[in-house]
Order: sequence, then C-alpha cells, then structure tokens
Amino acid sequence: MALSEEPSAAEKQVATLLGLLPGDIVLSEMPYHDAQQDDFTHFKNLEPAHTCVWVDRSDDWSKSFARSYQEGYQPPGLTLTGLWPGRHAVFRYTADVAVASQFSDIIKNWASLHLQNVAHAVGVSAQVRPHLAAANDLFALVKNSQLAHLGSEGLWRAIKFAACRAILGEPEHEQSQRCTALVAAAFQASMLASIVKHHDGSAVFNQLNSSPFMEYADLVLAEHWQKMPLGQLLLQAVETNNYTSLFPAPFAVDQRYATPKALYEKLKMAVDFMLVGHYSFFNNRVIAIEKPSP
Repeated sequence: MALSEEPSAAEKQVATLLGLLPGDIVLSEMPYHDAQQDDFTHFKNLEPAHTCVWVDRSDDWSKSFARSYQEGYQPPGLTLTGLWPGRHAVFRYTADVAVASQFSDIIKNWASLHLQNVAHAVGVSAQVRPHLAAANDLFALVKNSQLAHLGSEGLWRAIKFAACRAILGEPEHEQSQRCTALVAAAFQASMLASIVKHHDGSAVFNQLNSSPFMEYADLVLAEHWQKMPLGQLLLQAVETNNYTSLFPAPFAVDQRYATPKALYEKLKMAVDFMLVGHYSFFNNRVIAIEKPSP
C-alpha cells in the first residue's frame, strides 16, 4: 500500500477505504516493544488497550481522532491527533445516526477546547494526582468487577457530562479520565443530551453529587422531562437500577470504570453496533486494511 508524500495521506486513506463516519469508535492494540512489520498484516487475537473516536476533520486529517493519548494521566490528555502505531478495530453505532453524530461533536468539542489549554504550565502535583486516581480505579476494578455496574453514582456523572457537553475547563475532562472513560462519558452524554440542561455555571452540580436522583432531577433536567419518552426510560431505569434500556449494552456501564478490553468484547456482541473494519499502522505506513465479508 504505497502512500503519497502528501501530509496526512495515511489518515485520508484509512477514512476513505473504510468509509469512516463521525462517531466511529476505534479500539487499538499498541505495538509490542519488539514488534515487526509482519505482526501488522493480520488482525487475529486483537487485545485492545486504547479507545478513541473518529471525528472527521477532513479540513485537517492530522486531527481526525479525539483521544486521551496519555491516558488522562498527564497534559495534554484529551486532544485531536492523527494515526498512531498499532492494530485497530472500528465499530459504528447504527441504531441512531443523530446520536452517533452528536457523540462525535461532543468529544470533538472537549478535545478542541482542551487544545486551547495545552500551553498552560502544570505543576508536578497536578500531573501526579490524575495518574494515581486513574490507576487506583483500575486496581479497584480488578478487585471488584461490580464497580463497572452503572448505578446512581455513575448516572450522576453521565448527567453531569451531558450538562457539560459545551463547557471549557471542566475538571472531569482534565483529571483522572482514561481514554475509554472519556469515550463512554461522551457517548452517554450524547444519549442524554436532549433532556439535560446545559451547565449554567451554578453550584448545583457540585452540591448534589451524592443526592438521590429525584432530589436533583428537576434542577438539572429539561422542563417536563418525565413526560418525554427518554425521560420515562430514565425514570424506569432509576427505579429498577437497570440502565440497559437507557443505554446500549456496551455503554450501560459506570464510565469511570470503562476499559478497552471490556468495551471491545461488548461491541462485538452488540446488535446496535457494527464492525466497520480493521486497519494497522506501523513505521508511519498503513500496512493492512480489512473490511468484514458481506
């Protein structure tokens, strides 16, 4: 697969051959230390360790992916980048094109806003705290897999992310957020956005962090939310503590504990997601592209 010398030709090639659309989810397996080009000619036994979203920047192909490429541990965290080495699988949400598009818009907005702050001087302590918090989440998940179950705390975060879908500098976007956690947050936000008010800068979102749902619902949700179909689904989910009817299965999870491996396994099984295809990138070249058989 010879590439031209045109800047970002590889990104354009992958997008064109796979027919990528905004909101496509990319699961990536990074190269091993002693990786060879032959390792990238197939897609068997893929074990992803990274998650991002294709956001369609045809005006600048080198900023086509929104991803937390330092795992949220150090600045700049969530940003827009081009291709990176590894084997990659791409999935698409097919149940609602508008949700997929809004999902792309939300995470692209967070990444674009964050880019404005990349040059900020950050102290050592500010770099270490997110690292420890994110690592502790993963250690805790190993000990207790039930932490990934979406409950009242995870729902509160999903609603807050939906409210903060257009806000610059929210701490959730800059601290303690791993790549898959941010992707899950953006997807959940896209599902809830139509009934969640935009954050107005008030203290309500910080004051109600541990409050029961019905104590804060009318303050942060749209007027007459209970009469809306999505509001009725939300209320039912809260009453049963079962969010599988509100979010598609791969994202019916507490986003704080979302991991690439778990997301990948659920995406493969989900009826409302399709496998778009695979691609591999190594030594600054696209090595292989594979689309599913019809």
